[in-house]
Amino acid sequence: MGSVESVEGTLTRTEADARIQGYKDGDRQLRHYGGFNPNDLIENNMEAQQMINKLLIPQFKQL
Repeated sequence: MGSVESVEGTLTRTEADARIQGYKDGDRQLRHYGGFNPNDLIENNMEAQQMINKLLIPQFKQL
């Protein structure tokens, strides 16, 4: 957070506004979640489900 991006050339007003809005959204998410990305939780859950289906369920069926 707080980094400055240097851009060569010119930006249209629309491009500049889009970049500013993107920065605001990122800053808002950082304040709300404390740097934690909720999408990571979803991805980790999917990986855990795959591991359970691959490793634990076959072992349970053998019992």
